[in-house]
Amino acid sequence: MIDERKPRAKPILAIPKGRLLKEVAILFEESGIIHREELLQTRKLMFKLPEVDLVLLKSQDIVRLLTLGQVDAGIVGKDIIEESQLPVKELLDLNIGKCKLCLCGKNSLNDDTINVVCTSYPYITKKYLKSKGYNANIVTLDGSVEVAPLMEYADCIVELVDTGRTLMENGLSLYKEIMQVSARFIISSESDKELAGIKNIYDKLNQSISVVR
Repeated sequence: MIDERKPRAKPILAIPKGRLLKEVAILFEESGIIHREELLQTRKLMFKLPEVDLVLLKSQDIVRLLTLGQVDAGIVGKDIIEESQLPVKELLDLNIGKCKLCLCGKNSLNDDTINVVCTSYPYITKKYLKSKGYNANIVTLDGSVEVAPLMEYADCIVELVDTGRTLMENGLSLYKEIMQVSARFIISSESDKELAGIKNIYDKLNQSISVVR
C-alpha cells in the first residue's frame, strides 16, 4: 500500500459521523477537548483546535484514510476495524458505542435453516460462519438488512444489536452473539503514538475513561 503521508502543521484526528458522534462529543467534553455543542449543533466537518484538527467522516472512510496517511488518528467501532482488514493499532477502548454484532432471524431460526445470510459485514460473517461449520451463502447490503428475512430472500442477518428494539418490531430475535463492539482510538500501524497533539489527546481520553472504570 502506498503511503501518501504529507507533512502538516497539526495532526488530524478523525471522528465518526452517525450513531457514535453524540457519545464521542460527550467524552470529548468530559476530557476537556471540545464542548459537545460545537460538534453536535453545526454542519461543520472540520474543527481547528490548539493541538489537533478534527474532521468528521464516515467510520469506514476513517480507517481507509488513516492507512493512506491522510489522517493521523481516528475513532471507530471495533466492528469497522475487523471488517476493514486494514493495518491499524488500537490504542484505547473508549467504552462508548457499546453493542453486539449478532446472528439474528425469525423465532423459528435454527442451525438447519441457515442457508442465506444478509449483512453489511461480509468478511466477519464469512469468518464466523466458517468457524461454526455453517455452509451458507452471504448477501451483502449496505442498508437496513432487517428486511431480508421479512422479504424471505435471506434466512437470517448479521447485524449490530443495541437495545434489540428494531429486531423486536420486525419480528426478529437474536440467535447467536458473534462479538462485542465498542469504539476504539486508533492509529495507523505506521504511525507514531508519540506524535505531538495525538499523544496529548490520547492522554486526556485515557485519563477520562480511567476515572469511569
